[in-house]
Amino acid sequence: MEARLLSAILGVAMVQVQTAVQDLDLQKITGFWQEVGVASNQNLALKTPKKLEALFLTWSGDQLTVRAAYSSSGSCDMENIVGSGTDVSGKFVFPGNREIHIIDTDYKHYAILQLSLRWQGKDFHVLKYYTRSLEDEGGPGFWRFRELTTDTGLYLVARHGRCAKLLKELLGSWYVLAVASGEKGFAEEKATKNIEGVVVTLTPENNLKVQSSRHRLEMCDLSVMELVRQNSGWVFENPSLGVLEYRVLGSNFRDYAIVFTQLELEDEAFSTVELYSRAESASQAGLSLFTKWSRGLGFLSQQQARLQTDPTCARKAFQVSCF
Repeated sequence: MEARLLSAILGVAMVQVQTAVQDLDLQKITGFWQEVGVASNQNLALKTPKKLEALFLTWSGDQLTVRAAYSSSGSCDMENIVGSGTDVSGKFVFPGNREIHIIDTDYKHYAILQLSLRWQGKDFHVLKYYTRSLEDEGGPGFWRFRELTTDTGLYLVARHGRCAKLLKELLGSWYVLAVASGEKGFAEEKATKNIEGVVVTLTPENNLKVQSSRHRLEMCDLSVMELVRQNSGWVFENPSLGVLEYRVLGSNFRDYAIVFTQLELEDEAFSTVELYSRAESASQAGLSLFTKWSRGLGFLSQQQARLQTDPTCARKAFQVSCF
């Protein structure tokens, strides 16, 4: 078990790099990062069936939560680990004698991390290169990565994986800031609706688990549903719960996503378009894309609403989530 854990997290071992980013801005480093490159002078576990594809970092108090997406035998696995900050800027310690040290980053495009693990009385280190974009493999950050590892000699560039794509698009905690809905009575009730919360995770069976806190009849209703992936694309469903289709229409993969849901509840069939946001306030780009999709799908102005700014109900979903 320990050997597999070492393989999955480190992949390779290398000499330690004596440099680090100064005065790291912890809020700017949070979010999605795809693994693109690995540098090593010793191959330990390149043939491991469990490949790390991406990380999603969140910071709260003095704790850094790392959500890691792995591909394993054709399926996607997730691991959550929580670490604490140290006196060294950008360095975090985790259970199991593990450390993450952020060596260099520009926050918007790339990050270079040193991952360390003490195993069987020995210290192992690996340097990894991450990008925000699934398409940005050869940007200026990669040349910085090569500069730090000139004498190492081994560079591995990760393929675009579906697990990284799923983690970047949808997983995690979201505020629902705007809704377009064809549900009966929505136009009359929309003025009373506040910001809602959604937490999206993967189950061990690789289904989507959607936990939400939403306003229903002036109450905050907590619910959990599990959705199964359809045969084509990243489209999910659970007809037994009335969910015929659940998909991401568009996203900048960091701040917002536009989610479409087709429902059939109590003999009423309707669809919704929702603006998911990582923050409590909506970005102009997110609002513009929400309006574009809502109008394009035929929703009238009275069927669209920006929700009131009280986040109390939304946070209930986050509080009970163990993601």
